[in-house]
Amino acid sequence: MSTAYCMKCEGKHSINGETSKKAKNGAYLVRGKCSKCGGKVATFKKG
Repeated sequence: MSTAYCMKCEGKHSINGETSKKAKNGAYLVRGKCSKCGGKVATFKKG
């Protein structure tokens, strides 16, 4: 389970329903919903 910064509730929370996609530069984009408020969050992970 990954964590990302949520702009809506201004904190770092875990991601619910995360999906990952490989970007052109080789990093992975992880998207999902904030576990606290349900807003959209995204973060990059080095792969």
